[in-house]
Amino acid sequence: MVAIASPLPQQIDAFDAAFLAANPEPFRSFAEAIAKDDQKFHGEALNRYLGRLLAPAFAGTLPPPEEVLSVRFDALASGRARAVLARPDVRFAPTELKGRALWIGPLSSLPEELASTLRHTAETAPDRMEVQDFPECGFLPLSRCEGKVFKKTRRFVKDVLR
Repeated sequence: MVAIASPLPQQIDAFDAAFLAANPEPFRSFAEAIAKDDQKFHGEALNRYLGRLLAPAFAGTLPPPEEVLSVRFDALASGRARAVLARPDVRFAPTELKGRALWIGPLSSLPEELASTLRHTAETAPDRMEVQDFPECGFLPLSRCEGKVFKKTRRFVKDVLR
């Protein structure tokens, strides 16, 4: 399993808070206000506005952040995924998987409790879980650091298949 900048079950709010905190002002306040009243917006408009407002968090520290403006945000898909991850029967247990797990993302941008959960799992079960911190790549590392992400994923898959 490879998870790229994905939230953990039961810790979605902490991940969302970190994602919003990665946005500088005034983008953060605008995104929070729109997300709070998302039902007032037409779906396409909501996706467009949030996609633009969240661009700095998606982009990370790599210039130019305008490169991520073409990324399409899908609030409905995000809401469905959020609902699944919030279910009480869904939990983060990579050590119970039959295979190995790799989490790639801006680990250092996450709240300490969330980051330490990932780190602790990787440290206590290195044969089951690996964590790769790409802080400069933002919350959309596949777009911003495609080469690094593919290289790490390829190496991970090769190790799994050995």
